[in-house]
Order: sequence, then C-alpha cells, then structure tokens
Amino acid sequence: MEGAARPEHVDSVGISDRYLTLAAVDYQDSSRVMGQWYKALPPLCRYGNGMSPADYFGRTMLENLPDGHRVGVINVAIGGIKIEGFMKSEIENYAANVAPDWMKNALAAYDNDPYARLVDMARIAQKDGVIEGILMHQGESNWDDPEWPLKVKEVYEDLLEDLGLSADEVPLLVGEVVNSDRGGTSAGANPMVDRIQETIPTAHVISSSGLTNLPDHLHFNAAGYREFGRRYAEKMLELMGIDAVIKHDPAQQVVPVLLHERGDRATFNYTDPDASEVKFSSSLVEEPAGMTRNMDGVWSVTLPIDRPDDYEYTYIVDGKELSETFTLEMPKPAVTNVRGNNYPQVDDEGRASFRVRAPQAKEVLVDICGKKYPMTRGFGGEWSVTTDPLVEGFHYYFIVVDGASVADPMSESFYGCGVMASGIEIPESPEDAAYYTFDPAVPHGQVRECHYWSETEQAMRRCFVYTPAEYETRKNARYPVLYLQHGMGEDERGWHQQGLMANILDNQIASGKCEPMIVVMDYGNCGYIFGSRRGESRDEFGASFGPILLDEIIPYIESTFRVKKGSDNRAMAGLSWGGKQTFDIALTNLGTFSYVGAFSGAIFLPPQTDWSTLYDGAFADPEAFSEKVKVLFMGMGSEENFGADRMAASLNERGIDAIYYESPGTAHEWLTWRRCLNEFLPMLFR
Repeated sequence: MEGAARPEHVDSVGISDRYLTLAAVDYQDSSRVMGQWYKALPPLCRYGNGMSPADYFGRTMLENLPDGHRVGVINVAIGGIKIEGFMKSEIENYAANVAPDWMKNALAAYDNDPYARLVDMARIAQKDGVIEGILMHQGESNWDDPEWPLKVKEVYEDLLEDLGLSADEVPLLVGEVVNSDRGGTSAGANPMVDRIQETIPTAHVISSSGLTNLPDHLHFNAAGYREFGRRYAEKMLELMGIDAVIKHDPAQQVVPVLLHERGDRATFNYTDPDASEVKFSSSLVEEPAGMTRNMDGVWSVTLPIDRPDDYEYTYIVDGKELSETFTLEMPKPAVTNVRGNNYPQVDDEGRASFRVRAPQAKEVLVDICGKKYPMTRGFGGEWSVTTDPLVEGFHYYFIVVDGASVADPMSESFYGCGVMASGIEIPESPEDAAYYTFDPAVPHGQVRECHYWSETEQAMRRCFVYTPAEYETRKNARYPVLYLQHGMGEDERGWHQQGLMANILDNQIASGKCEPMIVVMDYGNCGYIFGSRRGESRDEFGASFGPILLDEIIPYIESTFRVKKGSDNRAMAGLSWGGKQTFDIALTNLGTFSYVGAFSGAIFLPPQTDWSTLYDGAFADPEAFSEKVKVLFMGMGSEENFGADRMAASLNERGIDAIYYESPGTAHEWLTWRRCLNEFLPMLFR
C-alpha cells in the first residue's frame, strides 16, 4: 500500500479534518513525526511516496458514517516487498539476506522490521480508538508462491494476538493487483488472492477489475487508486452493516479491448460468469488462445501486436464460436514518423497521440494547430497525450519541454516557421488523397538537388528541380518550366517534402491531366519570420529574390536542363508570401511568364487601391494583359480570409480573367496548397 501514482491536485483538497493518519516514520521534511496523528493528506506512507487505496478508503468511510465519527489509518508498507517482510519468523533473514539493495532504505525507515513498527503504531492508535479492520494490498512479489495464503494467515493471526483483537470483529480486506482485464503484468497473483477466504474465513477480497493503471501495468494510476479505495470502503461499510451510498468512477470499468500505451499489446475482455472456458480467435494468433477468468466473470487475454492495423476477432465460448465478429481499430503510426517509430499515432477520427521520454522534465506540452496540450507523465518519465480531432492535412508541431520548444525526435523534421519543426500528416480518405499519394503503377520523375553560384549574393545557392519520368528516355525532348515558390518561414524543400509536389506531378502526367514539365523550387529569401530583422519593411521582405530569379535562376535552369524558352513556356506560382512574390515578379515583368498563380497569396490591397497603376500598370489594359498572361489563378482555403476571392472578383469586374479556386474546409496550410497546385497544373502550357 505504499502507492506508486503521484497524487494530483484533487487528491489534496476536500479532505475532512476527521480523516487522520498516524505517521509510522519521521518525514524527512519534518512535516510529520512518528507516532503523531495528522490530517490525512497524501502521501500517507512515507515522504515522497504516492497514493494508495488508503487515501480514498478513509474519505469514503466518512461520507457514509454518522457525523462526529473519525477515521484513522496507519500505513506501513514497502513497495515490492514479499510477505516474508511482515512475518515475525522471517523478517530478520529477509532484511539481511533476501531484500534487494534498492529496498534497504525503506526497510531502515522501519528499523528493518515493518511488522514491529505496525504493531507499535497500532498500540498507540488503540489509545484513541478501536481497530475495526486490517487492509492489505500485496501479492505481486509472491505471485508464484503456493504458500502465500498460509503466510498471510500467519501475519494476520500474529497481529490479532499481539493487539488483542478478534478475527470475528476485525476482518482482513485483501485487494487484488492490477487485473488481467487491464493486462496486469502480475495478474497471475489474483487467483491466489481470490482464494484467500479458503484459508482465512474472515478475509474478504477487493476486486481490481477495470481499475486503470500506469503504463507499466504493474501499478494503478491515481484514478485507479481512488476507485480502489472506494471499493475497500464499500466492503468495510457492508461488514459494519451500513448501507453505503458511493459515487463510483464510471471510467473504472472493464472495456472490451484495452490497447496498451505503446500499442505493442492489447488486452481482450469477454464477460460471461457462467462460462467454463473461453478462447480468443483472430488472425493475431495461429491457434485460438485460452483466456483467464477473474473473480467477476471477466475472461481476458493479453496479446502482442507486431504491427498497428485493424484486426477482426471473436470468441469461442464452451466450444462454440460466436456468430458475431468484432474489430480492433488501432491508431496508425503517422506517415511522417522517423522510420521504425510507432509514435506519433493517428486514429480514425484524426486524433494524434504523442509520446516523449523526458525523465527530468517538470512540464511537457505538445503545441499543434494553435493549441497547447499538456502531456501526462507516466512511469519512467514517459510523457503522453492525445489531441482533439485535428484537421486533415500536414501540420507543424513542437514539443515544449519546461518552456523550450523542440522537435519531436520520433518525427521527421521539416523546415517551417523559420526553424526545423516536427510535422505530422493527418490523413484524408484514400480517395481524396489519391492525387498526392505515391502510386507504384505510374512512372516517376526525379527531384534533384542542384547548387549554383550567385554573383548577386556572392554565395552558393540551392534549388530543387523536378524532371518528369520521360526526361531520362526522351533525350531530344524539351520541356516547359514552372517556377514554384514556398512561403514565409519555409525554404526550397517545402514543396517537395511538405507539399508532395512530385507525387502530384507524376499522377497528373501519367493520367494525361497535365503536360510533362520541369518544376524549379528555389529559396525565396523569406525563410525567416517577418519582423525578426530589425528595420526591415514589408516591401523589403523577400524582395531581393526577384532579381536573382530573373538574372540567375532562369539562366541557370535554361543552360542546365532541356527546357523550352520564352514566356509561353514559363509559369510561376507560390504559396502565401511566395504568392505575393509571384505577383510582384511576374506582373511587373509581363512577357516573362504566361501562367501566374497565387495560393493563399499574401496580397493585401487597401480599399482605395488604384487598379490601373497596380503592378506597374499591369491591369490597366485588360486586352493587352490577356495577350501576355494566359492564366491568372488565385486560390485559398475556405477557412482563411486572405481575400483571394474578393481580388479575383474585382479583376473580373475590370475585364481581367482571374480564375478563383476555394479549397473546402481548409485554412492556411499545406493541404490547401496541394489542392491549389492540383487545380493549377492542368491549366498550364496548353
């Protein structure tokens, strides 16, 4: 009953002054002195311990006892100790020769004799009240010892004798360990616990069925201990003849399938108290697996899960297979994970589950989609959280450890938000995602990393260049070029890695939806967040890219790759700030690009805009504009307010054919821009 779960805020408030604990040791912070009564604030056992069933046992007792009654507990316990550590005949040898080294300090706190300390404290308590019962929670360490019930009997009878108590008046309440229906690692001890009444007639078993546990599946978590304490109290009140009213936690119940925290195991439960034998049948096992029955008639089996997937299963009850089949729908590892990692995971409703190991951290959060989710610390310093359902598509996120935002080591990193960030893909349906999904049945182009010297910057620059699959086989063919730009805080990797543009091009070219083309993705000199450079104006941000594109990038591409020259064979598009750059460059250099696109373009025009002078008068003559620009495309997500719809409508009113596309249900995000690219490509080079 030492307790492993950390008490939470709720566990330290609302405690009656009539619920007391007798300190069995001196607390190292001097807050409690051995042999003195204190208000029963956790921890009740020793300084630094966790919760135990005793915490909510006393609370629940007082809720059902008449006013004026007091409840006191004496908690003498050592986590992991064998029953021999409380046997008068065995404790000396146990403390000296059997107890592991890590237990020595705890034993020393009781002068190497926890049984004697319990008796000493109980005698003090008897001066102030009457001992009504003995609560016990132990067994994991003796799970395979057939003599355990007899050893418990010896301890119980010694206590009764040494304290002058009667078994008929002082029952023994014995609790189960983490149950088989929760995948308990020591659940094999429970059948032994359940039969304790055969050896001790005045013993009563407290079921642990359905109680939640820590990720180690050895210890209950705080919620599990709360409910366990209520169950102990319910039995004690029943034995006292009191008709109790107890508010049980509905979450503390048996579930049909319990998927373990790491997703590497699952516990399957089937309730039938009348069955003699139940087996589990599924593709998870070569032969039907036998199941274990607990004291409440719940049959359980815990099985390894080698690969997260959806599995069908059923049960064979007393030799007859059920006609009904069930499905285990497991969250899947995100496609953006580092290879071999099961986390982060995404379930069918778009919730993302994250795990990170940070034993020394005091607070860990996940920052994603504009919300910070506090993570829960588990056994061994592993933190976890599951988000609300997230919008489909690609999202940047960060792990925030004690205030510092860092990348998740289990996710691939992507350059976004001006730093290397983690990213996660919340999948659409296979049908909706088909256009940007790798299709092994179609020919695939290449994305090359190219380096060239910039005289303007006196530095090496990098671009990524997509060439269609046929580029390698049609040696004399030449191709038109799309110059495709990223947004603020991103770089030349964005469209290839986050945007999956190669898959979109491959699929469209294979289906004949768009013309084979070369796509160039270069750094737009806006890979940091605007405002981070002192004194830089909005007009200056990223403006240095224009001359580099016109004077260096285009000549480099046209001298390195087999491309068609001339404006009819050039297109330019960009997302967000890259959309603004596209308009700034292409519309002030009419005759250079015949196809122009802005996806969620950061083009914010005031109401008093003079359209005749905008972009050096590009829109002043609609007829002349249409001769030079064959396609003017603007798109955005329905959930963002970047004004592309209003700008397109204004241009159409002025005789400029502006095509507008709206991505349903998306905001300022990569799914919007993938969809925009998918709409834009078929319009090019026709």
